[in-house]
Amino acid sequence: MSKVDYLVGTNKFKIQKFLNNRKDDLVALSTWDLAEDNSDNINLFEDLSSFSLFTTKKLIIIKNAQLLEHKYPEQLPILINFIHQEEPDIELILLSDTPLSYQPNPNDAIYVDDFSEDELKSEVEEMVKNHGLSIEANARKSLIERLDGELFDIGNYIDIISNSIDTKIITLRNVEAIVPKKIEDKIYILTDALIKNHKNAYEIYLDLYRCFNKDMGRLLLSIAKAALNYILLIKYLDQQLSDDQIATKLNFKSSARVYMMRKDIKANTYELCCKLYHQLANLDYNLKSTGEFREVGLDLIILEYLNH
Repeated sequence: MSKVDYLVGTNKFKIQKFLNNRKDDLVALSTWDLAEDNSDNINLFEDLSSFSLFTTKKLIIIKNAQLLEHKYPEQLPILINFIHQEEPDIELILLSDTPLSYQPNPNDAIYVDDFSEDELKSEVEEMVKNHGLSIEANARKSLIERLDGELFDIGNYIDIISNSIDTKIITLRNVEAIVPKKIEDKIYILTDALIKNHKNAYEIYLDLYRCFNKDMGRLLLSIAKAALNYILLIKYLDQQLSDDQIATKLNFKSSARVYMMRKDIKANTYELCCKLYHQLANLDYNLKSTGEFREVGLDLIILEYLNH
């Protein structure tokens, strides 16, 4: 049979790590995502039977392979035929959320599930080691907790920390000074999701609602502060201030927050943040002038941004 790998699960970090270990400069790479409504997806079946002119091997990655039977049932025999025949110069990786019915041997699947606690610790240790550093146990624990075990985010912050310290050991103090607390981070994630109209914004909002113990007034002020900081950040960037200077002006503990916010800025960020800030300010005024807070007020603002 051809060289085929079956990855079953949704752990994006494990999947990416597996793919990174398989990619080679001498391999022609093509990637297809069956979740996308793309008429070009039909060409992937031609891809299975074509050879690269400039490299010795071809690597084909099919994402959301579980959709093949439903979206392209007439093409399924082509894939099954490819799997069963010998194609030494073409390798195939099937990424699927669930086990595949057309997989010859279910025992061949590589399951990419959530990390165990020990696996998380090991991955963080490996990332730190790759920077030529070590990390204290309590610092590692805080890093994982503050970033909800999201290894892509953890990797980004390890990069930032490694460029911010003069020693070879990451301490708890380093983590606390640079990595934001989870709730604070989620406030900025929500603000960014709102101005970009991300579909998960309302889910983040509900999670923060629980984090704030249903204190809608405090949540409102926190979102307004994040929106205002985006507005000020853009003004300071126009003044060509450095990240460290901006961090001082915004009263951030370090420039890491500035760096993360700066990456999120788009052409219409300033306009949308101004609109969001004024809406929240008006809602806050009504709260203070009437002594009453209608939860539906903030709900409607959030939902409006999801429909703009």
